[in-house]
Order: sequence, then structure tokens, then C-alpha cells
Amino acid sequence: MFQSLKRSSDPETDSNHSSKRLCKFNSTWLSKYTWLNKVHGDDKKALCTLCNKSFTITHGGESDVKKHAQGVQHAKCQRDTNQNSVMSSFLTTQNSKSFDDITAAEVSQVYHAVQHEQSYRSLDCMIKLNSQIFKDCEIGKKMSCGRTKAEAIVTEVLAPASAEDTLRDLESISYFSVASDASNHGNTKVSL
Repeated sequence: MFQSLKRSSDPETDSNHSSKRLCKFNSTWLSKYTWLNKVHGDDKKALCTLCNKSFTITHGGESDVKKHAQGVQHAKCQRDTNQNSVMSSFLTTQNSKSFDDITAAEVSQVYHAVQHEQSYRSLDCMIKLNSQIFKDCEIGKKMSCGRTKAEAIVTEVLAPASAEDTLRDLESISYFSVASDASNHGNTKVSL
């Protein structure tokens, strides 16, 4: 009896005994719990990707993972994720080929309107008319470009591209001049 007490107080057996009791991350949990990841550099912790929190698994192992999954915060994050996935089904993917084609058609229509000095209101009407005329065309049906979108395309896309092209052209030539005809102002003095 005294020998067994002596052995349990031996520091060598105590360290082996405590290291056996500590749980480490098990990679098989990754397939069972899709929201679970390993914390890099610490195999005694797990990371919940839903809650974005790490928690210790040293004492309970998988039961610590299950305990976290039953927590209030995790349940709320799970519910929010499910709602967001439902909402994402209403949104179109922005990298699709049809999205690029629709965008190109809208920018082309705006460019055409600017070239022919048409107003944004007439462009809005023309886009609506095109969607009615080209009912069998997927791009024509999905085009939508009102006044504000047309203005944004002009100021944020076409104008900067035009300015860059002009500057590039001016850099490649050695001489240029700017002339202005101010003779049609009558009595008004014009200073340049």
C-alpha cells in the first residue's frame, strides 16, 4: 500500500499520467463537424468557423466540441449562416459570362448616348424600349440602366478611360496646342 502511494507521487509517473489525460485535436472531427478547424500551432484547441472563436479541447476532447455546438452563441451563428445562405440564393453570381455580357451592353448603350449627346432620361427610355423589342434576347431583357446608373458609368468608367487615352496620346506626340474661338460672345470680355 505504501509502495503504490510512493509511485503515484513519483514526478516521472505524474507527468506521464497527466499527458495521457490531455486531449488533442483529432483530424477525423473535420469531416463530422464542417464548421470545425484546427488552431494552427496549438493542437489542444479547436476553432469554430461559424463563431470565429477558438476553444480548448484538452479535458473533454470531442465532448468539448459537442458542448460548444450546443452553446447559445453557436446556435445563433448557425441560424444566421442558414439565413444568409437562403438570401444568397436570390443574388446572381457576379463572375458569370451573362453578367459580363449585360454589363458590356449597358456600357455600350451609355457610350452611344454620350457620343450622340443624348440625355440620361432618353437613355433610360431607350433601355426600356430595347428590353421590350428584344424580348427573346436574354441580355436585352436583363439590361437596366436608369439615369443614376448611366451617370455613374459616365463619371466612373468612361470619363477616366477617356482621360487616360487622351493623356497617353499627348505623351506620344511632341507638339500640341489648344485653341478657343471666343468671337461669338459679342461685348463680353473673355479672358483665357
